[in-house]
Amino acid sequence: MKNTFFAALLLIGGIWLTIYGIEHPLWSLRAAGWPTVEGQIITSSVETFRSRRNTTYAPKVSYSYKVGATVFSSDVIEFSLENSGDAVAVREVVNRFPANSKVMVHYQPNDPQTACLIAGAISWRDFIPIVIGLVLAGVGVLTALEVVRDRKKAKSQPQKKGEKKRA
Repeated sequence: MKNTFFAALLLIGGIWLTIYGIEHPLWSLRAAGWPTVEGQIITSSVETFRSRRNTTYAPKVSYSYKVGATVFSSDVIEFSLENSGDAVAVREVVNRFPANSKVMVHYQPNDPQTACLIAGAISWRDFIPIVIGLVLAGVGVLTALEVVRDRKKAKSQPQKKGEKKRA
């Protein structure tokens, strides 16, 4: 019973993580075909996250843009994984979008409040959840196959006298 639960957990978790991982690059690729409008950077900074073991950084850029008569604001730079242990790389992103500068904003035509500044960019980090998800799902499948094999083996063995049948 424990192995069945473990296999199901690995399989479901692996599938979820794989789907989650695929979404980021797909959004980025879709956004490359969206219309663009001129926007303005409101704020631009580096956020620092410290834990006991490490420090990660994330670019924090907010901007406004106008589609038709409606003004929108967003803080989505790109549809990829943005946190990094590399402060220099994050600083380069922030420097690319200084406060009060003009910028081209990609917006989703059917939902203009969904927007980004960088479209079509995919990095190797975007594939980490996909790889981990596939590995977890694979281990889940192998564990499930082992459970099935063990059950078949247990059913095929003759029952000894006085021994209770296991479910």
